[in-house]
Amino acid sequence: MVCNYSNTIAIKYGINAALITGFIKSQLDDINFCSSDSLWVRITVKELTGTFPFLGEKAVRNAIKRLIKGNILVSKQLGKEHFDHAHHYSITAHGYAVLRGDEKDDRNKCNTNH
Repeated sequence: MVCNYSNTIAIKYGINAALITGFIKSQLDDINFCSSDSLWVRITVKELTGTFPFLGEKAVRNAIKRLIKGNILVSKQLGKEHFDHAHHYSITAHGYAVLRGDEKDDRNKCNTNH
């Protein structure tokens, strides 16, 4: 599997967060549903650790928390059953701007001048 990620997200939130964001974006891009509402993808922490076997559950949870706190992702529990604890994730408008490169954090730019 080829993992696409944003350098800006990797610098600000870590490579784990960047990989997870890239995966969620690819899942959202695969949805062929037109609606005025946001698109949501249902993913469990176990599914993410299966996709990225080099990440543990704690690393996945911490990365998702950083992304939600940074307003890159939003999370909801949309399951109607009381036993369904899976979360649904979507990328915010700010998150898409960061992925496009429109929103950058100047404090975290890499200095290439030596």
